Amino acid sequence: MIHAYKLNGYNIILDVNSGCVHVVDEVAFDIISDYDKKEKSVIKTEILNKYSSREDVTSEDIDKVF
Repeated sequence: MIHAYKLNGYNIILDVNSGCVHVVDEVAFDIISDYDKKEKSVIKTEILNKYSSREDVTSEDIDKVF
């Protein structure tokens, strides 16, 4: 089970099963937050649209995340 939340400007991902806590960037946070709720193709499209001004967010990078 994954919990995603923001606290004091940090994007925090908590993996309850392993006990791991991760601090991630906005892109990773958005992908992980929607992972169980939406189809991968929808998430990819939304991320590419939302971060279209960033050169470091590419279709290939998003595919690697999945």
